Amino acid sequence: MAGSSFPDLASALNSGNSKWTVFVPDDNAYAKMEDQFDHLTDEVLERILMFHFYLGTQPLTYDELECGKTLMSESGDSSRTKCRDGVK
Repeated sequence: MAGSSFPDLASALNSGNSKWTVFVPDDNAYAKMEDQFDHLTDEVLERILMFHFYLGTQPLTYDELECGKTLMSESGDSSRTKCRDGVK
């Protein structure tokens, strides 16, 4: 990823902070969106990427994610841990 294409994300990741949690979609999620990636602007793609980065006091592990807990992403959007019948 070129820093000039995604300046906000590059700046955040180059800040020297190593307390990032990154949520990476699985192959099925990519497959559902594959034909749409070529039509996204750099700004929209950067926002999508930044949505998957969370900065905290320490990187989160799977066991630390709580059902329904809200996290603030680097894009400024909030997200919550989705669970079905209490299972992540």
